[in-house]
Amino acid sequence: RGKAGSIVDCDTSGWAISSSSQHPKEAWRLIKFLANKKSAERFTQSGLIVPARIDVANSEVFLNKNIPPKNSKVFVDIIPDSMPTPVTGNYQEITDTLNTALEPLWNGKKTAKEVVDKDLILQLNQKLKK
Repeated sequence: RGKAGSIVDCDTSGWAISSSSQHPKEAWRLIKFLANKKSAERFTQSGLIVPARIDVANSEVFLNKNIPPKNSKVFVDIIPDSMPTPVTGNYQEITDTLNTALEPLWNGKKTAKEVVDKDLILQLNQKLKK
């Protein structure tokens, strides 16, 4: 952690019911089922998610070191330092621009200084102003 502390992006997923749903009661029953502890444990056992339910995140279902990943606790430990990833109306456009620009860095073909130039900063700032 630096002097200013630490912040980690935290992305989430969830379920919603459309306001125009023709079956809102059934949709609500489905959401309650998907969000219950037993369902959260099953999703967690797939190894594809970090559980949103704290009781499951702190349980042996998620923290079992005999099941990959062996360091699952790190995801629980960062929660106090996390904040939602900011999203704008043109989030995907900004993300695409940034990912394209950073690809040579991730591939080891350019340095960070070469990649993050004035042109990239200008492009991103223009997109953020939209």
